[in-house]
Amino acid sequence: MKDNFLFFFCCSLLLFLWSGSSLSADKIEIEEKRLLSYSEIFANRLQAMALIPRRFALQKDDELIGNQNMQHLVKADETLMELARVYGMGFNEITLANPDVDPWEPKLESRLIGSFIRILPGLDRPADIIINIPEMRLYHRVDSGFVDTYAIGVGREGFITPTADTRLIRKQEKPSWFVPLSIRQEKPELSTVVKPGPENPLGSHALYLALPGYLLHGTNQPLGIGRRVSHGCIRLYPEDVTEFFANAKIGASVRLVHEPVKAGWRENHLYLEVFPLFTEEIAEDREKQLAIIATTVVNKALSRRPDLVVQVDWRAIDRLVHQPDGMPHLVGEKVNDSDIGIIP
Repeated sequence: MKDNFLFFFCCSLLLFLWSGSSLSADKIEIEEKRLLSYSEIFANRLQAMALIPRRFALQKDDELIGNQNMQHLVKADETLMELARVYGMGFNEITLANPDVDPWEPKLESRLIGSFIRILPGLDRPADIIINIPEMRLYHRVDSGFVDTYAIGVGREGFITPTADTRLIRKQEKPSWFVPLSIRQEKPELSTVVKPGPENPLGSHALYLALPGYLLHGTNQPLGIGRRVSHGCIRLYPEDVTEFFANAKIGASVRLVHEPVKAGWRENHLYLEVFPLFTEEIAEDREKQLAIIATTVVNKALSRRPDLVVQVDWRAIDRLVHQPDGMPHLVGEKVNDSDIGIIP
């Protein structure tokens, strides 16, 4: 991997960030040093993340964060699972955005796309930490002006991560895992307690919620981020949980929400993101169910800007409902007064 680093790094810097980066040279240097402190297995590739945004300024009245998109030309021996981690995405995000690309054996020089622009979830009742379960992403308001966001893994089928309003009550570095009886029944070879170390599925850090039995933690299986793999807890990449652990405060409000469709405003433009429903949540035709949710979400967004006359592109919304890609799309914009016809 080290032999290929220079080639990868040079190619990576060509990618990529449409709309440009506002990072100064000093900030880039700081980011490079921070990234170089990560685990050695990904040290080479994580250096290429110096321009990948991880903290986002929250502009007044905006309901979106970020202003950059991503492109990547696949090189030899790369997989979407690996590239998702490089770009701070979950496996779900990179595969939804690139549905025609084989995630395990993508064709050489395939062009991958993705977005670092995201609509904030939980706009009806903001909290310090919002976890959007179907999106498999965590949003952390570190102060009034900035938001950190991380890809996560969530509960697998039969162990869906619940929605709840709760708070952060404890943090633990090098946690021990006290194995629940239900898991010991599945895997009787497990001991009642797994000490800190490479075999501990909690990883290097754990953050405990007032919601009994649920916590946010690292992982010894980073390939599970952006997938439904846990018994309900929320997993973060090893490098992400370290940063989140340092910034999250005891007592912080936490909301676990279920928003497969998000709508949000940037200035006078309305954007929509759509994610697939989980299999066990589909009560009727999937597209019909998503269409109902999308209509409700768009109408709520319109009600947040009652002073605007907005032209909504319902055809674009219908396309997203039929092929969710997890990326924000423009679906409405303000109509100028001069464009409004008056019918006598």
